[in-house]
Amino acid sequence: MMRYDTKPPLRDVVLMLDRFIEESVYDTTTCVESVTRVLTNPNFVSIMVYDGTKPVAVLIGGVYKHPLFSDVVAQDLVNYVTPEYRGGLIAKRLVRMLETWAKSKSAKYLHVGQSTATGDIGRVAAFYNKLGFQTTGFNTLKRV
Repeated sequence: MMRYDTKPPLRDVVLMLDRFIEESVYDTTTCVESVTRVLTNPNFVSIMVYDGTKPVAVLIGGVYKHPLFSDVVAQDLVNYVTPEYRGGLIAKRLVRMLETWAKSKSAKYLHVGQSTATGDIGRVAAFYNKLGFQTTGFNTLKRV
C-alpha cells in the first residue's frame, strides 16, 4: 500500500531529486542547502510517496505572487515518479494533492509541466488535460 508523507526526511527528498536529475536535462547535483530551505518554507510543499519504506515518487511545489499581475500562482517544481511505478494513480494523486494545497494558499492558477527528458510530451499534456488543465503553450531550455 502506498503511503503519502507531507513531511518527508531530507535524505529521501535528496535521493528522489538525484533520480529526477538523472532523467532531466539538468546537469547539476542536488544542493542539500537549497532543498532544506524549500522543505522549511511555508510557501513550498513536499510530498513523498512510499511503497513500504521505499521512496517511489516526490512532488515539490510552491506558490508566489506573479511578478506582472496581482495573482497568486502555484507551480510544480518537481513531480517525479520512478519508472517502475509510472502508469498508475500516483502522479494523479500527487497533482490533486498539490491542487488542494494551492487552493489553501489562495492560488488562482496552478502551473504544471514536464522537466524530464523522457516520455512523450503529448501523453503528458493529455494526462494533465484529463485532470482539467489547459495546455497554454510550452517551454524550451538551452544551456548557456
